[in-house]
Amino acid sequence: MDEARIDRPFDMDETPGETEPAAEAEENGNGEDEAAVDEDTPDAIVDTGELEVVENPENDLENQLKNTNERLLRVAADFENYRKRIEREKGNYLKYANERLLRDLLTVTDNLDRAVDSARSANDSKAITDGVGLVLSDLIKVLAKYGVKPMLVKGRPFDPLFHEAIQTAETDEVEPGTILEEVQRGYTMNDRVLRAALVVVSASPEETSPGVEIPVEVSPLPKKEENE
Repeated sequence: MDEARIDRPFDMDETPGETEPAAEAEENGNGEDEAAVDEDTPDAIVDTGELEVVENPENDLENQLKNTNERLLRVAADFENYRKRIEREKGNYLKYANERLLRDLLTVTDNLDRAVDSARSANDSKAITDGVGLVLSDLIKVLAKYGVKPMLVKGRPFDPLFHEAIQTAETDEVEPGTILEEVQRGYTMNDRVLRAALVVVSASPEETSPGVEIPVEVSPLPKKEENE
């Protein structure tokens, strides 16, 4: 019996089919372990290799200050350009502010030239006077177009806001402080004094002191000749 068992290539308790599944099981087990390791490996890398981004408030504040500074520089540049443009426009306005007035005065100048030419060829003084009067009337109309009007002062009470007295004259024909004569015409511009009128103002006659006789001048007697 022993010899028979020795000659047997394998034990009766062991069957050929049992060894192969075990080997396969070992192989499968190793594969599962390798697969498990492979599946766990990425998680381990992610968990250990992930970098946390930490916000730096100093960098944010620096960026905000930089952006604010850039905006302020742009605003300052825009304001400087605006100021220069306003100054340029103001200069042009002041330079050409009287353009319309001067253009209208050219018409008066043309009429004055015609009046002078007419006066040189005419011998009638009345025609010359009438021509100059027409030119003056045109000039007054142009001035009135721009709010400039002459003052009417003669016979009116003296007003230091509109008049300038250069002389007084004693008279009892009008009330004291009445304008007797206009030396130089005054003008207003939109109810504002453009030039004050130079006038002569009336004053009360000076009264003598009561009870005092004014001596009468007596002409001296002629001298007698020595021979007489």
